[in-house]
Amino acid sequence: NNAASAFAAVPRNLRLMYVHAYQSFIWNAATSQRLARFGIDGPVVGDLVIKACDFGAKPSNGPDAAPSTNGGEESADVSSRIEPTLVTAQNIKQFTIYDVVLPLPGWAVTYPEHDVKKVYIDLMKQDGLSPFGLGKHPLKEYKLAGAYRHMIIKPRDFEYEWMRYNDDALPLARSDSDAIEGKHVPESIEFGEHVALKLKFDLPSSAYATMLLRELMRQETAAGHQSKLSGNAGA
Repeated sequence: NNAASAFAAVPRNLRLMYVHAYQSFIWNAATSQRLARFGIDGPVVGDLVIKACDFGAKPSNGPDAAPSTNGGEESADVSSRIEPTLVTAQNIKQFTIYDVVLPLPGWAVTYPEHDVKKVYIDLMKQDGLSPFGLGKHPLKEYKLAGAYRHMIIKPRDFEYEWMRYNDDALPLARSDSDAIEGKHVPESIEFGEHVALKLKFDLPSSAYATMLLRELMRQETAAGHQSKLSGNAGA
């Protein structure tokens, strides 16, 4: 009947992966609600913002850093972390939608001062948790400091190329290992039977290419949906 002891039997890195997955689950739900309630035209009063910048220059503990895999309070370096600004009627014109951040739940973060704050409270209450009580766990590895992630990311160095090809089995991009082996970059074949769109871009930590493709193509990226599409294509 001791749930904590049972969970402790799971390898530590795997335990922490589950914990951080829960943080991301709450963040995703809160972000969906923020977008549904207030849209994407710009920040609203009560939002939290951190100026978006060249993410290649951000420190590892910057606003889009992934949660540490070393645990909670014992590894959380929050002393030098960039802290967000609360959007008010007086400063709202200084920021854009790309500056808006939402917190991964933790004891060292602040929450937006509008309806989305209640989303955190209500969701975590369903699991017997509180966004304001994550520093009170007796085990240090579950004392989650939290972090901030930008709600909308603009990719850097975005490029695209239309390619024509004949062989479905041949790659259309050169991998790092191909480059090391001196293989040539695949080229488009004039009048090729098939057409492909080749994309090249850079994203910061905790931003995913699958989500960019979903928004670009307006297509579901879940594995089950993609398997169905592949099956239909082969039929």
